[in-house]
Amino acid sequence: MNRDRDINTSKCEEIFDQLKPIVIGLLKIPQNPEFKRYPEITMQTDLIDDLGVDSVETVDLVVSIEREFKIKFDFKEAASKRKIFQIVEYIAQLKEHK
Repeated sequence: MNRDRDINTSKCEEIFDQLKPIVIGLLKIPQNPEFKRYPEITMQTDLIDDLGVDSVETVDLVVSIEREFKIKFDFKEAASKRKIFQIVEYIAQLKEHK
């Protein structure tokens, strides 16, 4: 049972490592510690509350994620994912059922 959890944790970490630069690049978030108004991207980062992502940026993000991970998002389902960890778990779920 723990082995499955370790594999899932490992997969989620791998997905997060791929997702983070997409979010940073798409939203043009500077990675300089002097820019205090931009939060660090973590699994708990909220796209709307922490990053101020709007509907256009959400669509751009979904399209970029689909290209990177070679998956197809359900836009209705994707709209319910606000935190990075929710997106990571959703990507893992879609990749598992490919």
